[in-house]
Order: sequence, then structure tokens, then C-alpha cells
Amino acid sequence: MKKKQMIVDIIGKEIKKYGFIYGLEKAYDGSGIWGFTREVQGIKQRISIQQHRFTKGLFLNFGTSAWQVADKRAGGSLKISGGYSNQRDLWYYETEEDFKRILMEFLDIIENYGLKELEIMSIESEIIPTAEMGEKLISSAEELSNKFIQDNHIVNLEMNEDTVLEWFKLVEAKFKQAKNLPYDDGVKDMLLEIVAFLGEQLKKELQGEWLMGIDPRVILLESLRTRPFSGYFPLKSIVEAWAKSNISDFKEQYLTFLRNKV
Repeated sequence: MKKKQMIVDIIGKEIKKYGFIYGLEKAYDGSGIWGFTREVQGIKQRISIQQHRFTKGLFLNFGTSAWQVADKRAGGSLKISGGYSNQRDLWYYETEEDFKRILMEFLDIIENYGLKELEIMSIESEIIPTAEMGEKLISSAEELSNKFIQDNHIVNLEMNEDTVLEWFKLVEAKFKQAKNLPYDDGVKDMLLEIVAFLGEQLKKELQGEWLMGIDPRVILLESLRTRPFSGYFPLKSIVEAWAKSNISDFKEQYLTFLRNKV
């Protein structure tokens, strides 16, 4: 059964008019997965058909590159009508004719549900980490940290709770000073310097290292000598703190790593 060819012929030729081309990013590709991608205003949108690992069954998935937007599966998190042959989120087949029939149903779902859902899934909040922020942090964390230390005349770098609480008083003051500034107007640079400083101190104390994910907006401090978690996402945490105008969760999360040093 030439599954890929049937998928391209039945679905690919029809959704080409919407800008989709066959192929998925490496992170989403794999054995038993066939998919299509397009880009709309900088957001990648994906439609993928996935073979069940243990039985003759197919899933239909929708995803985007929008920040922290979860993928959706037809018949599961993406609700569809009861007029299809699925059992919850899975379509079973035995013959080639069954496979073709399912692909026709998938095409109908894509056009009647999926395209609209992809539009909704492509909406991002204004205040999120950007690729530029991630790239600058991963390449210049030590430099940004030193700048923050010098600009704020920080002399005490002892990693104890009292000292850290003093640092967070400084962070809170900076948040208040900049609270009326647009996110793009100097705020991103301020957040990067803060998170580089705090991250570098934690990295040295807990012997971790900076790591960039597949998405450059995902920056991780990994292999930290702490329990129960050894990975920390400081860029995500500080941007969320700015969005909420509240550093409490960010501060507590940071202290938790320090308190659980091993």
C-alpha cells in the first residue's frame, strides 16, 4: 500500500491551494508520520497524519509554532461532528479502499474544522520570549550578567537566601520603574540582563549549563545539581513574571532550586 502517495494525491493536491506543501520540520517528522506545512505571518502551521504504533489506525493532528500552543487531534481535543467513521480520535482501516476513504474524511475535516482551528492556534500573546531574546541569551549570558553587575554596583555574589532576596528586591524595583514601558521599548533588554545575571549565578552554584531547545525561544539551564528537578527555564519564567507584573512565582521558583542543592 503506497500510503505516502495516496496522502499526497488525495490530501496534498487539495490543500496546496491553501499554501500547504508536503513535509514537516525535523522535530515533527518520523516513521509513520506524513504531513504538510505552511507559514502564515511568521507562524508555521502543520497538518499531520500519524500511523498508530500497534494497529492499523490513523490520527489526524494539527499544530503550529505559536508559543505554548498545544497541538490538537481530530476527534480528541479538536471536536468534530459525529458523521465520520472514527472511534474517538482514531480511524481504523484494513484495506486500501478503507485508507482512501479515511483520507477523504480527513480532507473534509481539514477544510471544515482544521483550517479555522489553525488560525486560532496561531494567535500568540504579545508578551512572550522571542527568538532574538533566546539567541542573545545563549550567546552572551556571561557578558549580559557582568553588565548587570556593573550597572547596578552589585558586590555581594554569595549564593545564600538572604543575598538572593536582595537581588530580587532590585528586580522588583526595576519592574516597577519600567511598568509603563511597551514590551519592545527596552523591556526585553532589561529582562535579558536580569535573567542572565540570575541564571549565571545559579549555573555557577549548581554547576549547570545553558542549552537552547529546537525552538530558540526555549532556553534551559540544565544538569543543575538540585532535586527533584535539574532543568530550569529562566527566560520563560521572567517573561511570565513581566506579563503578570509580579515576580513572586519567579522568585520562589529560583529559591527552590537553590534550597534543593545536592
